[in-house]
Amino acid sequence: MFWEFTEYKYSDGKPKYHYELQNTYSGNYLAPQIVDGQIISPDPIGINLNGRKNNKYYSTILAWDKTYYQYAGLKVDGDHIASAPKSKATDFYFAVIEPPVNELTTVETINNNDYGITMRMIDYGNGKLINNNTRSQDQYDVITEDSFTAGPNPVPDILEPWLDPNTGYPLVTSTGNSSSTAENPISLSRLFTGAYEVSIGRIYRKYAAGRRRTGKHQFRFIPVYGGF
Repeated sequence: MFWEFTEYKYSDGKPKYHYELQNTYSGNYLAPQIVDGQIISPDPIGINLNGRKNNKYYSTILAWDKTYYQYAGLKVDGDHIASAPKSKATDFYFAVIEPPVNELTTVETINNNDYGITMRMIDYGNGKLINNNTRSQDQYDVITEDSFTAGPNPVPDILEPWLDPNTGYPLVTSTGNSSSTAENPISLSRLFTGAYEVSIGRIYRKYAAGRRRTGKHQFRFIPVYGGF
């Protein structure tokens, strides 16, 4: 759903902190009112987006209700949007469509290495059907216990609860692999042999915006999940 955004300003260019959001398909405006549960109107009403005023990516959508002499807002009610008093208004997020760029451009980035964050990745290939589950043979050679065949409760104690001082990784117990014994233990470090050190950059302006918003250093990555 697309909305045309209008910001009201004074003659000197300073913002009035009143806005309009007009639906590009119907032409109606967001106009929450407690009266009759109104959420849209064919006429502009002047809404408040306090989140925008406070430099946030989300905001309640409020409008003054003359009949009830209080602010009305919008809230999510099940699978639809409904009007509500200000105290029950929901925060909404909006995305801004930027014009497409026909050519690649250079942007300033930050790197995980700049902040002492070391990252390594490894691709577990050699996939095979083992116990009716597709698994990597490389992983299965280290941990043979297959929690998928153990029902809803995962099998505990497949790794020792301490780190091997020689490798820095836990050792596999006999539960995890019957070939792992006290005399010839199997180390989990075998799964990370040959891992490549990688660098992942983040667009600096997004990092800086998050830091301004929270006052904290944030360096997030999309989590990558895997299993044995």
